[in-house]
Amino acid sequence: MQLLRGTDPITGADLYSQVSVSSSNTKVATVDPDGTIHAAGAGTANVTYALTDGSGQKITVKVIVRVPASSLAITSSAMRMIYDTPTLAAGSSVTHKVTFGDGFGKPSTTAANVCWGFELTRWDDDQDDYVPVEDPAALKQVVLNPKTGKLTLKKGISRYGEYMQIRVWANTTDGSCVQDSFLYDIVDYKGSKIILHWKLIYAYKGDYEWNEFYSDAFYWDDVTVTSSNPEVASLWFSGMTDEYDNWVDYPRVYFACNKVGTAKITIQLNDGSNRKASFTVKVTDY
Repeated sequence: MQLLRGTDPITGADLYSQVSVSSSNTKVATVDPDGTIHAAGAGTANVTYALTDGSGQKITVKVIVRVPASSLAITSSAMRMIYDTPTLAAGSSVTHKVTFGDGFGKPSTTAANVCWGFELTRWDDDQDDYVPVEDPAALKQVVLNPKTGKLTLKKGISRYGEYMQIRVWANTTDGSCVQDSFLYDIVDYKGSKIILHWKLIYAYKGDYEWNEFYSDAFYWDDVTVTSSNPEVASLWFSGMTDEYDNWVDYPRVYFACNKVGTAKITIQLNDGSNRKASFTVKVTDY
């Protein structure tokens, strides 16, 4: 904001020189004699323009200074997958958080200054690409809180396409004009399961053993494998190959039998369904 020069139409006096300017908080906004306002720091200040002719006339402008976010990044409560695109099961929910870049200083932007939206897409063989889903019935299977970014996929969404994706995006609404998005592959809720080859495995101390499992999740290796007692049975690796790198029909979990005892090994899907399956390992001495 800056004062414009002008003259009194009757007297011809220079009105520009008859105005004084001041700021109530110079840590937030300073003002030049010509009326130009400069942002100094985040906060609120009142800038007053007053006539010096004794008339007492003045006008006050409220100035709000915000430090803009230099960037915005979305994080998801869904576990990051081995592949670049996380999977999310129909019938599940996920929450999102945003963090703001401080390239211009500590930003004034908060989560309250963010709006959320989404785009639902499906694979189209003719176009060899994902295309937007416009069917209102399909879009009703997605529930996204526009203020918090919580996303829920209803179970019925799987009826509208075999290969579907959903991109969640967030935009700032405070004028900083930064945004980010997060992409998921959608998998069928009913198909998210794990079938184990063995529920109980007996092994000897010092051996390396494995168990086979089947999962019709979108990607078989988008799982988390844990051992309840790594001192007894510690995880070695999991994959579609055996210990000699030969291809196998179903994924395997390999583990080392370290000492006598019992351990439970759990395989959990990372697709939002949190479905899991466990098997027991009993290690004995020769």
